[in-house]
Amino acid sequence: MGSRDGATALVVGCGTLGSEVADELCDNGYGVTVMDWNADSFHLLSPSFDGAKITANGTSIVELEQAGIRSADLVVTATGDDSRNVFIAETASAVFGVGSVYARVEDESIGALLDDWNVEVLCPHRLCLNELARLEGLDESGARS
Repeated sequence: MGSRDGATALVVGCGTLGSEVADELCDNGYGVTVMDWNADSFHLLSPSFDGAKITANGTSIVELEQAGIRSADLVVTATGDDSRNVFIAETASAVFGVGSVYARVEDESIGALLDDWNVEVLCPHRLCLNELARLEGLDESGARS
């Protein structure tokens, strides 16, 4: 990923995935704001993280506006709650018109709710299965190709 100087990102959820996403974006030139309801989660960020940290759960328009969603180029929802991730992703896309929105969703049926939105669903389970299939040369039925 090249430098994205001037681009801004909002990462909601600062667990293992969210903190790594925030660090990666920050390292690649994004101005990053990371939001989590638990301020203790910010310890997962690398010492070099120089973005903003906001303690909030991200389910209110006011919280999202305070985090700078109106000017965000990229939003990633990575909380531990699929419903919260879907809600925030839909809000980022439909209400605020963010161009690049990614939602981590464990339950693919919940992720399907985002099919009609400008949101990319990141389902760790599906991503792992797809990568295994690619590495092993399997087709979608599980047979070797």
